Amino acid sequence: EALAAELAAEVWVCGLSGLTPRQRDKFESVSQMLKMLTTRRVRDNLNRVGKGLQRILLEDGPFDLVLIMAGSTDLGAADDLDVTGRDRAGLLKPPLVATMLQGLHSACHELGVP
Repeated sequence: EALAAELAAEVWVCGLSGLTPRQRDKFESVSQMLKMLTTRRVRDNLNRVGKGLQRILLEDGPFDLVLIMAGSTDLGAADDLDVTGRDRAGLLKPPLVATMLQGLHSACHELGVP
């Protein structure tokens, strides 16, 4: 449904489709998003091109709010993990994914965007 006439909103989307950590040659969801915060050109597994999160905020803003939807393809079982926090398939322990998501939020907060 449409917003009330007095509530104007503009929505900007950068939806890149990540791969599971087993396929590390391309975009890897939340952990890669953290590594590529200021990257000018990010290519996903569907060959779409975007930018790092902080690069978007700096070049395409101003923004009032960021909604981060990431990490689901990174989740692994909480048991059977190696010293890096990954399971045999390369998936991450949920608390580690949560920490990485907090890092993405912190990257936005550094630039004054909640």
